[in-house]
Amino acid sequence: MTPGSPSRNERLRSVVVREACRNPFKTALAATLFFAGFRAAAESPSRLPPLEHPGIAIDRQWPGCPGGPPSRERVAAIDFSKQADPEALDLARALGATTILRYYDWAEGPTREKFDFYWEPGPTLPGKTLTQKERDLIFSKGFSLAVVFQHRSDLTKTFLDTKRASFDSRRALQLAQELGQPKGSVIFFSVDFDAREKNIEHVKRYFETVGEMVGAANYRVGVYGDGYVCAELKRAGLASYCWLSMSTGLSGSRAYHASGQWDVKQCASREASGRSAVNFDPDVFNASSGKLPLWELK
Repeated sequence: MTPGSPSRNERLRSVVVREACRNPFKTALAATLFFAGFRAAAESPSRLPPLEHPGIAIDRQWPGCPGGPPSRERVAAIDFSKQADPEALDLARALGATTILRYYDWAEGPTREKFDFYWEPGPTLPGKTLTQKERDLIFSKGFSLAVVFQHRSDLTKTFLDTKRASFDSRRALQLAQELGQPKGSVIFFSVDFDAREKNIEHVKRYFETVGEMVGAANYRVGVYGDGYVCAELKRAGLASYCWLSMSTGLSGSRAYHASGQWDVKQCASREASGRSAVNFDPDVFNASSGKLPLWELK
């Protein structure tokens, strides 16, 4: 292909957009055929297409993310919200990722903790929490790891509940010890809602406790969330690293992305491809922010 000429996917996407203005039925048919082509190509990692298909709002993800436009950054990591299978990790490697981002969550079964609010026991999703078996599989494939603690962090009441931060911190430390996460590596904690000014003090209180427990145990504390939360927590010294969520419309996110102060940014979700049944999100590392303290096999 001539350098600078449009790719097959770019040409197909232009057809889909053009036909959308003419005939909705043709648009649906074109999208179906395009998606089928993506799935077929994904069966062979050596022939993977760019990270794009009609299920992704390409124009609503961060500029520079793979799939663009403009697509100028490479995939550094893949995050999975459920346990990764060998096929998913093979796909991650084929896409150029060298790090896998996974989750810590609550344990199965009830707890004796007396919370301020009622919480359903157990993890948010089946298979969300990293296991020893999955950890070993990830390392056997040559990846490094990073983890984020997330349990209903999409709800304001998580940060209004004065018992949650200490409970979540103890659980994160329990998992870190059981799984052998090395001291000095980062544990992100999620703030997965648009906090804004009216809730930021509750979020700060949560992270103060996280710092007192997780930071004091010699782990680095990071935050996954929007640009406003990242800016406020890093400014207050309550988080050392920002993993900027894919939600480009949340408070302060576009300005924070433009500032270049983020450490990791999450790109638009992709559906499972090939033989894998695990959906995933590609992530980009900010080369100018320094090296993340990842969990690496010694």
